Amino acid sequence: MTVTIRRLTETDNADVFQLGIQVHVLSKYGKDYHFNPEKVKHLIHLHATHPDYGAWLAIDEQGNAVGALGAYVCPCFFGDDLLAFDEIVFVVPSAQSKGVGKQLISAYLDWAREKGVKAAHIGITAGITEQETTDKILALGFEPWGQLTRKTLED
Repeated sequence: MTVTIRRLTETDNADVFQLGIQVHVLSKYGKDYHFNPEKVKHLIHLHATHPDYGAWLAIDEQGNAVGALGAYVCPCFFGDDLLAFDEIVFVVPSAQSKGVGKQLISAYLDWAREKGVKAAHIGITAGITEQETTDKILALGFEPWGQLTRKTLED
């Protein structure tokens, strides 16, 4: 599959919003958390305009958005080193295992380097093929870095 990876712009709101709906429905987030359209639209705008945020779209040959990655940069709690964290990585099921995620992550890492980031992080929390996704990300040179735990406080 041939895709073009490009930075998110404010004109991409509808495409990214549709991807957001898909990931919410397919993931653990859809089971456990409500969807707030206005918040999602605000975050899309933030990723398109704020210098400490970035996002990339994967566009297929027909012009359809088939994947996205959103991230931010912030200083380390203990010092001035900059760190990058993803907020979302998603590739539609029909485009998975075709190198799209790898290309999105490559764009994220290039951006993080340009920002002077010391380490870039990717969390795997959606519950969609977690082990397969983890293996692919580790193959790109990432390393395990702790664990994310959760305790639900509401029924």
